[in-house]
Amino acid sequence: MAKSKDSGKLKYSGNDVFDLKKFVSHYPSNIAILKQINQAIESFSEYDKMNAAGDLRYLIQEAKSKGFLAKGRIKDLVGEYMNLGPTQAQKYLTVYDKGSDAIKEALKNKEITLTEAVKRIKQALKSSTKNTDTEDIPEPGGQSVSNANSQENQISDTKILVSAEIKSELESKWAELTTIIKNTESPYIIRIFYTMQGYFKKIMEV
Repeated sequence: MAKSKDSGKLKYSGNDVFDLKKFVSHYPSNIAILKQINQAIESFSEYDKMNAAGDLRYLIQEAKSKGFLAKGRIKDLVGEYMNLGPTQAQKYLTVYDKGSDAIKEALKNKEITLTEAVKRIKQALKSSTKNTDTEDIPEPGGQSVSNANSQENQISDTKILVSAEIKSELESKWAELTTIIKNTESPYIIRIFYTMQGYFKKIMEV
């Protein structure tokens, strides 16, 4: 193990295997998350394991961002830690990312299985795509046209431009928020932050 001279981030040689516990030992603010993950993995609840998969992905991505060697696909690394196959790990991540509150609540109450939750998500996405393709959109004059015919105008009307000045200010405030969140020991708050991070990236790409 050696430290990068220019960044101070911990680096691991190619002969070392990524160890999540080793990463957490260097960044104790994540200990609470790892404890909750371990408890969830031992649970019989699919809902708990879903949250564990999401939290694991967060820690793995954090480790990568800090220079820890973590080669391979996220679902493989999550599955390996949870003693699951990559396909099963991906199911948990799919529900974590795309499951509605109703689907997650049903999974929590053991009203549906993980497989059923994934099936419902796929059906909802398929239905949403179908509705978007055929939905009529009202115009100011009371008339309506198909979504396909008005798509170009909609994009033009709804496109939002973010100035470089605003992006700079957002980056500064985001850096402050990131520092605050990383010092918290609440897995719940960190999960919310992880979700917010995805939206922030989309804003910065506009």
